[in-house]
Amino acid sequence: MEQLQLDNMNYNNNINEFNVRYDYWGDIEKLNWYENTKHYGYDANTRISEYLMDNFTIEHIIKLKNFVVEQRQALQNMLRGYFKASPTSVRKEFILGDDAFWDFASHIVGMGRTMFMYVYDHPEVVLLMQKDYQENFEYGFDYAISAINNETKVN
Repeated sequence: MEQLQLDNMNYNNNINEFNVRYDYWGDIEKLNWYENTKHYGYDANTRISEYLMDNFTIEHIIKLKNFVVEQRQALQNMLRGYFKASPTSVRKEFILGDDAFWDFASHIVGMGRTMFMYVYDHPEVVLLMQKDYQENFEYGFDYAISAINNETKVN
């Protein structure tokens, strides 16, 4: 069986970090998070989980989830810095608490690389986006990992 390059996280001269990340973004975009949330609401996580289990190994799902978490954390850090440097009037417009902020940042990652980069370049847009997000893009990965682990356990 041929091994996918994405399964090999050793960075070498032929693969740079951007290319590996771009491939992960491609996988995220295939999950079609935004459309799934519009059609299925909270059940979008179940659909994401099913897609992941049908198309990826558990090792790849874990790597993809780690990538999502890394991107979510980077986005949260950037937005915290943005709001810290913003006038009080702007900070007061951002109404999300810590848990909702986590969900919101994860939602943005789930919408794909283009939206993620747009928010990075134009952080003020989150003031408009904050009322339209679905909890939590990372749950679909957790559901898939849990289901696969439960199937492989020996009783």
